[in-house]
Amino acid sequence: MRHPAHPAATRRRTGFDLKLWGWVLLASVVGTAALAESTALGPAETRAGQGEFTANTPNLTEYTQYSPKAIVGWEQDIQQPADHTLGFRQEPGFAVLNVSPGVRASNFFGTVSCDATCIFANEAGVYFQEGAHIDVGGLIAAGGRLAESDFLAGQYIFRDLFGEVVNRGFMRGGDISLLGQRVANFGHIETPAGSFAMLAGTQIELRQHESPIVIQGPVETLSNSPSDPSPFAGPPSVDNGGTIDAAGGKVHLAAGDMLGFAFVRREQSALERLHSPAEQTGS
Repeated sequence: MRHPAHPAATRRRTGFDLKLWGWVLLASVVGTAALAESTALGPAETRAGQGEFTANTPNLTEYTQYSPKAIVGWEQDIQQPADHTLGFRQEPGFAVLNVSPGVRASNFFGTVSCDATCIFANEAGVYFQEGAHIDVGGLIAAGGRLAESDFLAGQYIFRDLFGEVVNRGFMRGGDISLLGQRVANFGHIETPAGSFAMLAGTQIELRQHESPIVIQGPVETLSNSPSDPSPFAGPPSVDNGGTIDAAGGKVHLAAGDMLGFAFVRREQSALERLHSPAEQTGS
């Protein structure tokens, strides 16, 4: 005759079963978490959407995007050497958001190519250095942040724009926008039949609208130490000391003023080097 198990023994076995199931469930959750992949520019992972690194050598980092929107999180701020190429393989209409920690500014000395639209957001700033070659369908470089939820919803609202964005290299694309606290071009930019924008403000929204740009102020002043090699001095600004070829397209150079949602036209001296009679506007 079998005797029923003692209630305490039953409770002990049940507790063991629950703990076992807990470990199995935890292992399942951990197993599905995205793992950062080592690249020449540091570890990175796909945070949202679908894509993967399809080439990874000391001189080439290539990311292939499979969904219309994807977010790539970089564990360290990009410091691209001159002999390196960062490429994004995309279908028309795709966009990828590259998110940096913002510990230090992102620096690009090499080649960046995007089949569609690439966005680089770093609150510490973004610099395309002399010798950099940027060839894109579309590019947005922002010295601030774009919330991942906004990006996935198709809302390009850039906040906390306290970093500088400067181009000293060569850029070519359909649409290029540089957004930050202080923004400048000292290189060469080509956007034939497209659009180029250099915009300064604490919050900037880019949208498909009759008024495609909204800049929010006030623009806060950042102080420069005597040893700071930055070309900017004094209040935040937009400056073109390079060349812009936008034949058949539009050029927007604007900064939010102290009244808030407003625009200021750059002085003519900042526009003298434009290669075309493209629209020069702050609206």
